[in-house]
Amino acid sequence: MCFFPAEFQGEYMTQSSSRGGVNLQYAPISILPESIPVWGVCHRRFGNRVILMDRTGGTNCIRCFELTLRSLNVVQIHTEGLDKCYTTEEAAMATCPTDESIATGKSREIMLYKTKELTGDPVVAQEYCPVNGRFVFTYSVNDGLADDHVTVAENVSGCQEPVSELSNCPYGFGLGLRFKRCSFGELEINFQCLGDWIGHNGERYMALLDVQDSQSTTTLTTAGGVGIINGAERRPRYRCALYKEDPETSKMYVALSSDSTCTNDLRSPKEGYETLVLTSIAPPPLPFEVSTSSCRFPSWAHGQWQDAYVEDDTLIYKDLRNFKTYTLKCMVDDKTLPDDQGRFVVYARTQCGDDFYTCLTVEKRGVNVMEFQLGAEKSTSYNQSLCQNEKFPQETWVTQGRITVFSEEACPISGEYTGVIPDAVGLCAKLYSDCRNPQRMFYSVSNCHNLSEVYEEREYRCLGKFTDRDLTYTYTERRDVLGYECFVGVIINDGELFIKEAGEHCQRDVEPLRLGMKVTRQATCYTPRPSAKPNAIATAATSTTNFNTNMHPSVVDSNGVHRPASSLPPHNGIQPTTIKTWKPVTDSPMGSSGYRNVFSSSMLLMAFVAVQLLDRITGSWFY
Repeated sequence: MCFFPAEFQGEYMTQSSSRGGVNLQYAPISILPESIPVWGVCHRRFGNRVILMDRTGGTNCIRCFELTLRSLNVVQIHTEGLDKCYTTEEAAMATCPTDESIATGKSREIMLYKTKELTGDPVVAQEYCPVNGRFVFTYSVNDGLADDHVTVAENVSGCQEPVSELSNCPYGFGLGLRFKRCSFGELEINFQCLGDWIGHNGERYMALLDVQDSQSTTTLTTAGGVGIINGAERRPRYRCALYKEDPETSKMYVALSSDSTCTNDLRSPKEGYETLVLTSIAPPPLPFEVSTSSCRFPSWAHGQWQDAYVEDDTLIYKDLRNFKTYTLKCMVDDKTLPDDQGRFVVYARTQCGDDFYTCLTVEKRGVNVMEFQLGAEKSTSYNQSLCQNEKFPQETWVTQGRITVFSEEACPISGEYTGVIPDAVGLCAKLYSDCRNPQRMFYSVSNCHNLSEVYEEREYRCLGKFTDRDLTYTYTERRDVLGYECFVGVIINDGELFIKEAGEHCQRDVEPLRLGMKVTRQATCYTPRPSAKPNAIATAATSTTNFNTNMHPSVVDSNGVHRPASSLPPHNGIQPTTIKTWKPVTDSPMGSSGYRNVFSSSMLLMAFVAVQLLDRITGSWFY
């Protein structure tokens, strides 16, 4: 059965007019569970390549597409072209995009920007901006870049003095640009970050949504007519950019394409239709008692974690729930605790310059897993009482997996288990481990009355497990799509257990016995097909937060792609996110569950079943 994973499904907008137009046009496109209606039905998947078959013209029109999930908001597609069809699968397969054809531009790129779920609910997931902190910048418009005879230096307009300002403060999911002393005057532009990723060429990209008031205008019109500095009605609604930091100068280079593609007039982070050179605004020096402290974090915690980096007296944490980056400096540690635990008075500073003293508690949950949490109380001055037990009224742990796995951990289950999903009528699940690779775990959902109808397949790599209050927590890395997920379970006996998802951060308020799924063992060993990957769709090349330790702590290279998972309550009352489009003038992040909780797996599966039933009634996929 050929289908698209739930993370891909939804309604999107894609650029439909050619580049260079004053007013770009966009067209809607949908990814349904088993089809992309304008292109065809999912016929077969080979890794990240998909064969779509369209029979609406009376004859088979077969084409090969490569789909890559760049973020919850962005799907990047490559294909030979939409103007060619093939009548056989073999002929279409011969035209599938390759890394070389994509990197050299021989394959056509199609960018999809998500606007709605399949239910029709509007959604724009908030993503942490990779350009993180406060900067000053210079700006130039390079209208002649598309003409090989015109150099980048021949600018029509720009901001040559490094006094313009850019930041992702106070909300880390939005970029605010304040143009000053520019040839076109002064201007304010706001973008919402839609995601960032590493492309086939190894360069870093980011996607942006222009959220400027549609009535905003300026008097300047560039030659191409679609730059940042034009009135909002003339600007592309979606933008794509390349960015890179120079480790020697700490300057960051950002270049944007001339439209909503990631190719047109975009050559490198220094060569694009529009270019910016960012210089980080230096923070004030650390307080004397912080800079002179001899406190160090435990050696087992050192290294690169999925969203954190620990070295000596510094822990840098990118909080993707609240869109803040914390640089924590160790000041005093509790010497009475065991080696695998730690409680520290720390000095914290965010990427926006907010600073305070608080307490950090850290626990080793395995070779590849650690957890930490910040105390509920903040102070403007050092106070050792910040680490008293009452400063941690709730268990809001942050769970982290190590990027470089020290040793493989076997999953806690062995064999094949099946059960009925409790909150979805007619859906059954199978959970099984690979006897040859016990650190791998697989999960599939199917129709209870016809097990050959598979609606979802997942693959996990177990990073570690630990026990807390008689519950077993297993922290995993998703292998079919990028991200991390925690499971909590109760093992009744060798043949029976209850299990439930516990979000990305091993939530402690999940009750598997009452709300989880009961699964029973069907076999002591399960050997899956040679690989679960042939039916996997590609996701971005990395899911981790990469930290450049030569960079100032408030400037972090990039966030990764994170898949839906339950989020924790906001820390210290900071609201985590909203699924609405951000309006920077009037809005702040809203909602209590965050974008990782936009839809539960069961709701997505129920929507999938509903679409299938409707398809059987109508006999079509809404062509």
